[in-house]
Amino acid sequence: MSSSRSNSSANSKTEPSKPEAKSKSKPKPKSKSKSKSKPASTPSARSTTSKSKSSSKSSSNSKNEASSTTAGAKTDIDAKIGRRTKRVAHGATGVHKKAAEDKGSKDPDLRQSEGAPSKSPPKVGSRAPEFSLRADDGSEVRLADLRGQRVVLYFYPKDMTPGCTQEACAFRDAHSEFQRVDTVVLGVSRDTTLKHQRFREKENLPFRLLSDPEADVIRRYGSWGPKKFMGRSFDGILRTTVVIGPDGTVERHYPKVSPKEHARQVLADIEGTQNVQ
Repeated sequence: MSSSRSNSSANSKTEPSKPEAKSKSKPKPKSKSKSKSKPASTPSARSTTSKSKSSSKSSSNSKNEASSTTAGAKTDIDAKIGRRTKRVAHGATGVHKKAAEDKGSKDPDLRQSEGAPSKSPPKVGSRAPEFSLRADDGSEVRLADLRGQRVVLYFYPKDMTPGCTQEACAFRDAHSEFQRVDTVVLGVSRDTTLKHQRFREKENLPFRLLSDPEADVIRRYGSWGPKKFMGRSFDGILRTTVVIGPDGTVERHYPKVSPKEHARQVLADIEGTQNVQ
């Protein structure tokens, strides 16, 4: 009995206890996903992206509009240059000719008036051509109504131009002296009565201005003919003056007039005529 216990004790000493085997578990391989998940976009991110796209589109549209505007402006400039070149090629004469043929031109001397060609100036001692023209004040002036008075009928190209203004002011300054010798002063041009009115008010002219838009009376008094201006020739009003006596006959004709000195010359001649009579 004791021997068996000793044997078992010896056996237990000689046979060390085996440690328990630890179970090693292999880690599971991670499954690789073919599609990578994108992070969820937040509202602010979507808004930023949308604004970026809108800004890019707006910038593109602006560039296109700018390009279109530039192209349009270039086309307009090219067209203007082309027209200008064409005018230069045809010469300034063509432009003035077109203006001269336009009856609505603002410059009366550049309008080509219809009607008979200008007659020769009335001869001294002959009967002065009758006329009836509208004045700047709206009245109708008839030569027949002026019988018994001497009439100075001066023809001039255009209101408010340097030479015509100088001539009108010279007659204005001597007007009281013309009245003293019982002489009526009348200016005649193709300007409208409205323009005559403005001219008369501006220069404080004491005598009436008559409108002859079709140059009928101007032609009958031989005051229409060829002129030269800035290297071109055209027909227009000639600066002339006719003095008509109280009996309706032509006393004097002035085919060439110096605007500044003319009024005094006419006055002196009238005074000389009266002294002779």
